[in-house]
Amino acid sequence: MTKVRKKITLLLAGGTALLDQNKRLLTVQSPDDIEIWLKQMPELGLLAEIEPIFIAPEDSILTHAHWQEMAKQIAEHLDSSSGFVVVSRSDQLLMTASILSFLLQNIKKTVVLTSAIRSGTTEQVKNIVDQKNDLGLRSNLINAFQVLDYDLPTPAIMFGTRLIPGVKAINDNNEGLNLFASQDDNYWGRVDFGISVKSSLAYHTAKPKIYNKIKANIFVFDDLPGLAWPINFGQNNYEAIFIKLNHQNKLEPAKIKQIKDSKIPVFLYHQALVSGPDEAIIMTTCTFESALAKALWAIANKDKIASFGQIGQQNIIGELI
Repeated sequence: MTKVRKKITLLLAGGTALLDQNKRLLTVQSPDDIEIWLKQMPELGLLAEIEPIFIAPEDSILTHAHWQEMAKQIAEHLDSSSGFVVVSRSDQLLMTASILSFLLQNIKKTVVLTSAIRSGTTEQVKNIVDQKNDLGLRSNLINAFQVLDYDLPTPAIMFGTRLIPGVKAINDNNEGLNLFASQDDNYWGRVDFGISVKSSLAYHTAKPKIYNKIKANIFVFDDLPGLAWPINFGQNNYEAIFIKLNHQNKLEPAKIKQIKDSKIPVFLYHQALVSGPDEAIIMTTCTFESALAKALWAIANKDKIASFGQIGQQNIIGELI
């Protein structure tokens, strides 16, 4: 029996930098660039039939509109595609992976994200190109395409030699090819002479939940001891406030009072925070990106979440350690 050829939906939202045969920098800045860009990697066409979809130019800063469009395109192609590869700027990959993980819950198709080692068309990137013969995108994409043969429970990042759950990925600046690591050292796969993926991975058996909204007007800032917060909790037009704590000290009484008096939800994030004001939604034992993505998703879809007040402690998609 002839094996059915995979059909891969390839979403392009930056992170597309590669070198052509003459060592010139190529990126996808518009749909018109996709054909010549794909021709630089003919091996991808041998692995699967590719349907490319343009989401954003190389130099874009992704917003809720881009993430919602990604989720929409994936939802519309669920039945026709074997799997999905999302290419996004390396400096936005963590947030994109976390956002998609909350928007696309329990879907029965694999979603893999990857990027070039460096993204953009700035002089800094061009200087790096002059020093390197490869920006890593070819090998990352080949590995991402091969990973689509496996049933991954949530969107994952395939980068360098590591396959990491998107909501567990953190920056790792210690190794050249591996820009990302797993927060809890939990890797779904590794690349050596081939790709080795955990055999225990499987799609969630729960009913798929696809959300089409991630837009939320949230004010995000860092708390520093001794410094007043840069917002008046009682006079603003925000839907929620997200505070990243850079310490485990007890908040000053004036700040606790601000939280207690707030008329909108207040999220407090720290990786190891164990307690806080009862009025705050505590976000802990997860990455910063997954905590912020969770807050955005929760606010944007508040009418669909029955236990909103306990959302911080709920392990929605395996984001908690």
